[in-house]
Amino acid sequence: MSTPLPHHNPFDRAYLLASHCAYDRCLDLECRNTVVKKTGPLTVLMCARFLGYILIEAPTHVGREYFALEVVRCDEDEAIQALAELYKNHFIRCFRLDKSHTLVPSCRSAEEENSLPQTVASHIEAKKKALIRDGHRCMLTEKIDSDSMEADLVAYDDAGVTITRVFDRPTHEDLDIYNKRRHIEAIRAVLGQLGQIQITDELNGVDVHRLENILTLDNVVHGWFGQLKVWLERKPEDPADYYRPAATQLYFIEGFKPEVQLTTPDPRIYPLPDPQYLAIHAACARAAHLSGVAKHIDTASHEMAETEALEDDRGSGDVLHHALMRHLNI
Repeated sequence: MSTPLPHHNPFDRAYLLASHCAYDRCLDLECRNTVVKKTGPLTVLMCARFLGYILIEAPTHVGREYFALEVVRCDEDEAIQALAELYKNHFIRCFRLDKSHTLVPSCRSAEEENSLPQTVASHIEAKKKALIRDGHRCMLTEKIDSDSMEADLVAYDDAGVTITRVFDRPTHEDLDIYNKRRHIEAIRAVLGQLGQIQITDELNGVDVHRLENILTLDNVVHGWFGQLKVWLERKPEDPADYYRPAATQLYFIEGFKPEVQLTTPDPRIYPLPDPQYLAIHAACARAAHLSGVAKHIDTASHEMAETEALEDDRGSGDVLHHALMRHLNI
């Protein structure tokens, strides 16, 4: 179930004209959703609410205004649905870990094959540094890393941890594929405008393993974070590096501390996760959940896992679309 957009426009027309007009556009489409022709996998209602909640949840004022202009430029219902599909396919998939995702070896370029040893080495080094930074524990549950226990670095506990990337995939993957190149260009535009993050400068290639992009989480929480079911929130008045765990359902964060302070023994050698990265992840998670888009993707993934062969009928359209996107690793 998705959540209706707040009826009152939260953006002052006198000071935030683009955001005000864009939100009115989303409210109008939400109201008319039953009489508007659906043009993509998402329902018209999901499109209206997804874009509306992105406006509400945008982590920066500048990013919100850029995004609002994109919405305002959509003078037709078909165009606004296409914009929602673009953000579903390129914004959400920056963060969302597909449980059924596997790399397609034939899609890798020769350059990428040659870089795999470096990628593995970077991953190992990143985990080593992240564990030192985070005291060999999950940042949210404080459960201890099993490998660290076996090495007698910490006392015994009953759970292992893993490193979790906020942005899950390198931005240089499969650039020899036309559709993949379009995906990367879309990511650059979406995150550069909405999140004010220059992702190809900051997280290109092995730089995806920068500690600023990494959290240490226990194996279960890692999955929830990657599925946009758990995220970290903070308010402008909060002390630096203080966050509140949040989730789509309270049971996901049962037992978590209501507030978490991220710490490091040396901010130069072991930098903390970038607040901008966590803010855009949280915005994406909330917008995807409240609009029902996250549930739509979960359903398509589940159907794909259970479907041995796609049938050529009306019901297979959404599943086929999701499968093609997953094949392109987006």
